[in-house]
Amino acid sequence: MWRYEFIDGSPRKAADQMGADFDTYAPATMNAIFAIADMEYDRSKLIPEVTRQVRSNLEELMVDHKGNRFFCNK
Repeated sequence: MWRYEFIDGSPRKAADQMGADFDTYAPATMNAIFAIADMEYDRSKLIPEVTRQVRSNLEELMVDHKGNRFFCNK
C-alpha cells in the first residue's frame, strides 16, 4: 500500500505560492475525500465545485491504479 507523508507546513506553503485560500480549500478537499470514501465528514465544509474536482481526480487515479499508468506518465 502506498503511503504519503507531508512535510510540516508544505501544503500551506504550496497553497500560498499558488495564491489558494488554504483555510477554505484544504478542509473542503479533505471532507470531499471523506464523503466520497463513505467516511464521517463535516457537511458544512464541503464546496460542490471542490467535491466534483476531487471526485474527478480520484476517478483518474483509480484508472491509473488499475493498470493504465496514464497518471504516472503525466
